[in-house]
Amino acid sequence: MSVMTTEFSHSSWSTLAIRAGQQRTEEEEHSDPIFATPVAGKTLMVIGCGEMGGAVARQARKLGLYVIGVRRHGKPARFTHEMHGPEAIDELLPRADFVLVTTPLVPDTENLIDARRLD
Repeated sequence: MSVMTTEFSHSSWSTLAIRAGQQRTEEEEHSDPIFATPVAGKTLMVIGCGEMGGAVARQARKLGLYVIGVRRHGKPARFTHEMHGPEAIDELLPRADFVLVTTPLVPDTENLIDARRLD
């Protein structure tokens, strides 16, 4: 599992989405890879599906990722394949290839993802 810590701007996600959908020559594949391995078919877990998490989920789906969302109330979000409440995090983490945390730092979210959960 990878934890995404890099901030993606709207333009960089758009560039990835456009480039992922284009046919690339073999030379381009080796000289300018987007990812070391294909992300299509992988699973992204987005913890915090507000505006920022929802925007990432939307772009991730365009890249062919399966998106699992976690939000406080567990209500469905438009760009996730599944949505769960925070009580399901331990059950969901083993399914994720990538985890993105987009929650505000408040007492309820402090240490939400810790070494115990990442082992």
